[in-house]
Amino acid sequence: MAVAVKTSPPVTPFGRIDQLAIGILAGVSYVLGSFAIVGKLLPSLWWDRLGLPFTFLSATLLGVLLLLAASALVYGGLRLLGPHPEKGLKAGIFFGLFGVLLAVLLAKWASLWIEHWTLQDFFSPSVGIGLTAAVTLLLLVGTASIFLRPAVQRWLKVVEDQGWFSWTLYKRSQGQMVRRGTVFGLFVLTGCGVYTMIDHKTLEGASSDWQIPIPFTGKVRLKSEGDAGPFLREELADKLFVTVTQPGDSPLVSGQEVSWKAFHEAETNSRSANKTPPSGELVIDQYELHRFGESFRNNKVKITEPGDLPLKYVRGQVIDKSEFEKEKDKLKPEVRSASTAVAPDLPGGPVSYAGLTILPGVKFTLPLLLAALSLWLAFRLVNLPVFADFLIATEAEVNKVSWTSRRQLIQDTIVVLVTVVLTTLLLLAVDSVWFYLLSWDRISVLQVNKSQTTQEQKEKPW
Repeated sequence: MAVAVKTSPPVTPFGRIDQLAIGILAGVSYVLGSFAIVGKLLPSLWWDRLGLPFTFLSATLLGVLLLLAASALVYGGLRLLGPHPEKGLKAGIFFGLFGVLLAVLLAKWASLWIEHWTLQDFFSPSVGIGLTAAVTLLLLVGTASIFLRPAVQRWLKVVEDQGWFSWTLYKRSQGQMVRRGTVFGLFVLTGCGVYTMIDHKTLEGASSDWQIPIPFTGKVRLKSEGDAGPFLREELADKLFVTVTQPGDSPLVSGQEVSWKAFHEAETNSRSANKTPPSGELVIDQYELHRFGESFRNNKVKITEPGDLPLKYVRGQVIDKSEFEKEKDKLKPEVRSASTAVAPDLPGGPVSYAGLTILPGVKFTLPLLLAALSLWLAFRLVNLPVFADFLIATEAEVNKVSWTSRRQLIQDTIVVLVTVVLTTLLLLAVDSVWFYLLSWDRISVLQVNKSQTTQEQKEKPW
């Protein structure tokens, strides 16, 4: 007796797809951690913690240390991948890094609006920081979820099968001449672009590092204190910092950022000892300055014309708005309008942010990176099966060409040149004969003004 048996589709091993996604996540985290160690942690420890002077020797030693650290991290990463990594893992790590970069850039774009709304007092900076963190987390989670989709993972495997992330050569013994010429041509083309970029000094005006500003870390370097200098130091003494520009005879270091109190103490000690005091620029958080500015503008006025106010009030003095209105109300109505005041000038300056370094030393690293990337792309392109087969077929067809000898080439060239010259002379002779016959007075087919022709020949002898 026949029995119907329900067949179920084959079940994928549990966690296989998730295993690839976890591997991609781990690989992306390892690469980002390596960049942080080489690009931020080691230089920060070298210059800030050890306090080494910036000299050629110390910079060279740091470069050697970074090179050794990068080599060790690359070696460790290759060991973690193993001799036979899961298909699609290397492609997933590569595209995962670009996904993280895109998510960070989108989060930075969103933070511009959030910071703008914060400065417009729609919500507090703490709420803005929370919103920015939520948007960033949402974008990163969305990027990670893309790599959980089976269709994306199948595409990653297809990309990896094409050999873009492997040293494997495709039909390495065939079409070598055309392949090498193609690699050389592409590399020369990129080299010309890099040379043009360097020669035109395209990167000269750019910042030394490519950094993404971190939201809500903006600090204002006060180029002008306006009318609020004394009030600023009195009310925000604990939140003011100074970037040292000239240390003078103090223990401070140029470029160091210290609290305003510490800087004021060093300045006072230097003056009391008849030594050169330090100089620097005031630095304050932009939101603290914004709150101070709003309160200062709403509660203070600057007297432009004291009029009949008491003698203790002078032109340019900054006082409380309520005090000014009170003293003005004491005056007689007919002279009250002579006493005037305006809103005081607020402190201001450029805003600088703490940055997330993406590419240090753009002036040097970008040309090197472009050269290395072009060489790798050219190498992989000539080993791409579709393009490689085309190059192999091209070389096979070129090999079928029967090239002439040197002697025969010279003879054929002479024959062609002599033939061209004789043909030219023949056409000139035929044209002259027909012109003479057709312009003959008895035939007069061509009407030619000889005086005008002679004049034109004198003006334009060619």
